[in-house]
Amino acid sequence: PCVTLAFVPDGVTAKNRGDSLCAGPSNTAAGAVCCPSADTQPGLGACIFSEEEVSFATASARCRAAGRALCAAPGESMQVYDCNYGNYGEMRVLSWTGSACSVKAQVARTGEVSVVHSPTSDRKHLGLDSNELVRVAWEGGRFPTADTGCATDGGVCSVHGDTCFCSTSVATHAVFTDSQTLPTAAEVLAQ
Repeated sequence: PCVTLAFVPDGVTAKNRGDSLCAGPSNTAAGAVCCPSADTQPGLGACIFSEEEVSFATASARCRAAGRALCAAPGESMQVYDCNYGNYGEMRVLSWTGSACSVKAQVARTGEVSVVHSPTSDRKHLGLDSNELVRVAWEGGRFPTADTGCATDGGVCSVHGDTCFCSTSVATHAVFTDSQTLPTAAEVLAQ
C-alpha cells in the first residue's frame, strides 16, 4: 500500500537486536529472516538485495520455500546474519517474526492520543505513558475520558491514571472515488 497507518489491523511484530514494533502485515516494513524452526536462532536473511524490506506474506513465503520458519524471538534480541540486516554494526532493518501484536491508543484528557505498541517496544515514544501526543479530530468532539470511566461504545477502553487506554480497530475504504475531480480542502476535512 502507498500509506502506512499508525494503527494497524492484525499486527505482526517486527524486531531487530533489541527493538520491536507492531507493523501491518501488508506493509513492506521489515526483512525476511528465517530460522531452522520458529524458536531457534540465529536467523538467515532471505533477501534479493541488501537491507531489503518486504511484506509479511513475502517473508513467510521465502522462509517456507527455504524449508525454514520466521524467527519468533519473543523477548529476545534478534540475531541475524546476511542481507546486511545486522550483527555487524548498527542493525537498522527490522525483521518479521511470527508473533502477533496490537497497537492501542492512550487518550489524554485533552483528547490527544499517544500510539502504544503491544508488546512494548524499546522505542519509548511507542510505549504506555510516553506523552508523545497527536491531535485527533473526534467525531462530534466526543472522546473517552477517565472522569467518565473511559466509557465508550463496545467497552474497548480502561482507565489508566488520568488517561484512557483503548484497543483500536481499523477500517479502510475509499472516500473519494472520482479520479477526474480532486476534492477541495473543505471536502477532505469533512470526511
